[in-house]
Amino acid sequence: MFGQTQNVAAAVATYTSNARFNTRHCMGLALQLQHAAPTDLSPDEKKALDALVARATEVDEVRKSRARMSAPALRGPRQALVTAWSSIQTALSAFAALPADAESRAEAASLQSALFPEGLEFLSLDALALWGHSRLLRERMSEEGLRPRLAALVHAEFLTALDQAFSNLGDQLGVAGASAPLPPRRALADAAARFSFAVGAYARALALHLDDTDEAGLARFLTALTPIDRVRITRGGASSDAELEEEELDEDEPTEDPTSDPATPATPGEVPFGPGHPDYPFTE
Repeated sequence: MFGQTQNVAAAVATYTSNARFNTRHCMGLALQLQHAAPTDLSPDEKKALDALVARATEVDEVRKSRARMSAPALRGPRQALVTAWSSIQTALSAFAALPADAESRAEAASLQSALFPEGLEFLSLDALALWGHSRLLRERMSEEGLRPRLAALVHAEFLTALDQAFSNLGDQLGVAGASAPLPPRRALADAAARFSFAVGAYARALALHLDDTDEAGLARFLTALTPIDRVRITRGGASSDAELEEEELDEDEPTEDPTSDPATPATPGEVPFGPGHPDYPFTE
């Protein structure tokens, strides 16, 4: 009898203690626990299981928001805006290179000087800074009457492409009013912690009326929670969560890479990702 009691106590302690899970596994584990749940769940057990699934959903929502702001997600929209500005500057350069007696030469040179006094150096900015600089340029184009002059000189599709690329990058960065709010730092770690607590709470609900003399009850408890064993991160295990590790690094002061010089202009996509890289979403 004492041995049976010890077995039950060990099983309860194993599943009700705080456990860590890879954030990529949370929703899958929640659904596995749903499928493994006993058919005779009590109202409290059902409530705990529903809360567990809700916490897994929160983890996925944070992961989706982070993915929207990741470097790969920003690379395409950022490059589209770079291409739009480059195309306009190239078109103006072509007109400005016409013979001196060409009517559009002076107009092209004037627009080029107004819009790109420092050339295209701003195209090496990170995504958020590029969007901000583009916003000011577009406002100046409207306020100073440059836009209609530009439209009269170059093809209208140049401006259409610019407007679309600017809007798309803004949506991706979350600066548009209709965009979902970005998760704060530590959001993923907090969501993962809530999920872990919910898993333990569900296990405690299942163990609430567990009798150490009831083998059927113990089997019910163990069967319902078996999916946890497959994905639990153990102290000695090799399983890790790169997303959480990245978030923990975000909390630290940025460290400089001695092999790179973020202040040196570089071709977009040619320097390591990090502060100073064109795809880095925030200016430090």
